[in-house]
Amino acid sequence: MKAFNEQVALDKLGQGVSQRRISLNLTQQELAEQAGVSKRTLERLENGLPVQTPNLLAILARLDVLDAIFRQIPGEGVSPIQQVRALTKGAPRQRVRKAREADVKVPDNDWIWGDEK
Repeated sequence: MKAFNEQVALDKLGQGVSQRRISLNLTQQELAEQAGVSKRTLERLENGLPVQTPNLLAILARLDVLDAIFRQIPGEGVSPIQQVRALTKGAPRQRVRKAREADVKVPDNDWIWGDEK
């Protein structure tokens, strides 16, 4: 597995954003305005510098690539049990709670049926 290099990833992302912007025939100013970010933010991104996540998402959404990125992220399907529970109780389960020691039932070895003498 390759080691992650943040700067290489930022450079590649910036180049991709720049190429996509140009293919859509948009200037930096036009894309920045349409995405609701400053031109300087877009310049930073295209130059491989970090930008805030909401700004990145706005730019990627305007470039129509955000949905393609989300499709690459594997999601867990909803199990049939969760579907049934959603129909009967409301929203599907969103959290997992680990069992505490007090919740784990340990068989009591001193227990008897009652008919032993």
